[in-house]
Amino acid sequence: QGGPGAVHDYRLHDPAPATGLNRYRLKLLDANGSAAYSDEVSVVHGTFITGASVSPNPAAGWAELRFEAAADGPVQVELLDGAGRLRHQLLVRATAGTNRVRLPLADLAEGHYLARLQHPEAPPVHLRVAIAR
Repeated sequence: QGGPGAVHDYRLHDPAPATGLNRYRLKLLDANGSAAYSDEVSVVHGTFITGASVSPNPAAGWAELRFEAAADGPVQVELLDGAGRLRHQLLVRATAGTNRVRLPLADLAEGHYLARLQHPEAPPVHLRVAIAR
């Protein structure tokens, strides 16, 4: 109910969302029978990133990060040192399925690091990375 420009608040509970990225939009029906669609809203259910691994581990000059993504989307890859300082940061355009990212390690000292993979709408995934030369 309401005229042009009326604001409405909608809520939806999806009883069986798919794991990963789910997209929703409203079909708006006017009294005269015309229809329009709302903007799409994306919601991640469960884990966006699964099966993450690093090899070789320990590594020297580089390592390959592999992970499965539930859908296409951006993934921030950060490499943190033992003190929690950000040492490398990459923005990856992940595709649904298997993804591979080459991590540059040549400029880092030997030691233990943490790789953090983060999709904007999902919890982060953490992996240990060791550098040994």
